[in-house]
Amino acid sequence: STHTWFAGLQWRFFNRHRLAVEYWKTDRSSTYTLNKDITVEDTTYDAGATMNTTFNLEMVPISYSYSFIKTDQHELALSIGVHWSQMDLGLNGTASAVGGGGAAGANTSFSTSPDLPLPLIGADYGFKISDDWKVSARAGYFSMDINDIDGSLIGAGVDTEYWFSKHIAAGAGIDYFRLDVSATVDDFRGDAQYSYVGPKVFLKVGF
Repeated sequence: STHTWFAGLQWRFFNRHRLAVEYWKTDRSSTYTLNKDITVEDTTYDAGATMNTTFNLEMVPISYSYSFIKTDQHELALSIGVHWSQMDLGLNGTASAVGGGGAAGANTSFSTSPDLPLPLIGADYGFKISDDWKVSARAGYFSMDINDIDGSLIGAGVDTEYWFSKHIAAGAGIDYFRLDVSATVDDFRGDAQYSYVGPKVFLKVGF
């Protein structure tokens, strides 16, 4: 199962210039059966074992956007910025000690965050169907080189929103992200890939 939360503030301080601060949180858990042995430090998870995994990611991106195209109907912008991230990965299953020993329940986990903010780049496009109805698309690349983790996150989405008044809007959309990491952190060494595609609903408040 996957739960994703999002909140953000955006300030358009000139017609073509925007600043944004956002908060993302993704919690994912899954259960699957190993098709081969894997070893994490001195612990081996045997093929056929049932594994429970958890993956939690929190991000705080801060970005500046400039609209190269800005008309009454169309807006195309590029973004640059930085983000802070916290990543947690956990494995739970039946394992045995390397070099012998019986099988037993085992847990492996790591948590890491960057010492400095990491870069991001992105683009977004918006099209006004009417004064109250808008559709938009966006994509972004986030460096995830955190301490002993080398990786990247690619995110994209398509939204539609309707403004009921000058200050209140509601919308829905589809989000996609893919995380690729290679880690050497304490007692975890290996590669991991996580991807997510799912719907969302949201509210907007304008001033």
